[in-house]
Formats: sequence, structure tokens, C-alpha cells
Amino acid sequence: MERCPLCFGTFQKPKLLPCLDTICFTCLDEYVLKHARASGTFPCPVCGLELPVPDGGVSKFDDNQHIKVEQTLERAQAAHGGHVPCEVCEEKKDATQRCIDCEQNFCGAFSRAHLRLNAARTHTPLSVWQVQREGTSS
Repeated sequence: MERCPLCFGTFQKPKLLPCLDTICFTCLDEYVLKHARASGTFPCPVCGLELPVPDGGVSKFDDNQHIKVEQTLERAQAAHGGHVPCEVCEEKKDATQRCIDCEQNFCGAFSRAHLRLNAARTHTPLSVWQVQREGTSS
């Protein structure tokens, strides 16, 4: 997994900027306080693109969901001997999907059942395998 380009640490509350760079919330907040222009913009500390400060401050930038999911899967793997368990089934089968909206890992059977629920029909599932593969290739 990549690290914050400002503090060089593991991302804490990763914020996705409009230029697609990602920075920790606290790092970004401090950076914008120091570098904000009177026009309500600031230069991205990574690529230099001039970006608007959202109404309400940097907390209004979207979270980088991909990094958050990757971090969650890494924590689950570390806690469970290298595999990511389903958070719903009693057998704790290997998870195949992670719902970004619910922030839960599901085995194949519960992933399909989850997406059939009216409340979850618009949720976004990610393949655990795909997130792990992309995380190791960064």
C-alpha cells in the first residue's frame, strides 16, 4: 500500500483530491491552512494542480474508499492468520466480497444474499481478491 506523500506514514483518514492524489485528512488540513490562497484554492502538494477548498473545509473531500478497504482487509488478514473471514456466517468462511457501503466482508453465499436486500441493492461490492492484488501491485 502506498503512503501519505506528506507525512510518509500509513494513510489516516485518506482524502481523495479532485486531481486523484490522496493525502491523510490531518496532513491535508494542515497543508491547506498554510497554503490556501485568497481565491479559495490551494496547490496540490503532489502534482501542483490548483484545487478549490470545498465549502466546509477539507473534510468535505471524498474519502479514498479503495485505500480504506485495502487497510481494512490488511487488518483482517493480520488478525486471522492471513485470510479474510466472512463477518456474517458462523463458519467464518473466506470472504470473497467487501461491501464498501456496509464496510463488511462476505463469503460468496452472504454476498449474494446481501445484494438481494432492498436496502443494499445500490451498494458497491468489491472483490477481496482484486483489492488484495491491486494493493500488492502499488
